[in-house]
Amino acid sequence: MRKFLIFFVFALGIGGYVGYKMWTKPHRDMTTEESSEILTATALVAAYNTDEAAADKRFLNQAISITGNIAEVNSNEAGEVSILLDGGDGRVTCVMDSAKSPNANKLKEGAVVKVQGICTGKLLEVILTRCVVK
Repeated sequence: MRKFLIFFVFALGIGGYVGYKMWTKPHRDMTTEESSEILTATALVAAYNTDEAAADKRFLNQAISITGNIAEVNSNEAGEVSILLDGGDGRVTCVMDSAKSPNANKLKEGAVVKVQGICTGKLLEVILTRCVVK
C-alpha cells in the first residue's frame, strides 16, 4: 500500500507539472512566425471547396498569409475584431489578434488587405485565428 501511495503522489506531481506547462505555454506570434503558404482568399476557398480533407492536410494549424478584398468588418462583445475576405465562392473569416493588431477595427470594407494567421479549417467559411495585418 505504501508503494502505491508513493507512486500515486509521484504520478500526480508529474501530471501537475505537465498540466502547468501546457497551461502557461505561450501563444504563437504571427508577427514573427514565417508563413508556410502565401495565397489569395479565392485560392484558399477554392482549395477547401474542391477537397476539404486535402486542404485540411495542407493548411490546418499552419501559419498562412492571405490577400483579399474586405467584405465585412465585425466586432464581438469581447472587443475582438474579425474581417471577412471575399473568396469568390465563399469567404475567409480572419479573427484578429487584438494585442498585435490594435488598429484592426479601422479597416474598411472594399479595401485590399494582406493578413497572416493560423488556419483552423472550414465550418461555413474558412477560418483564420490570431491574424495580424502584414
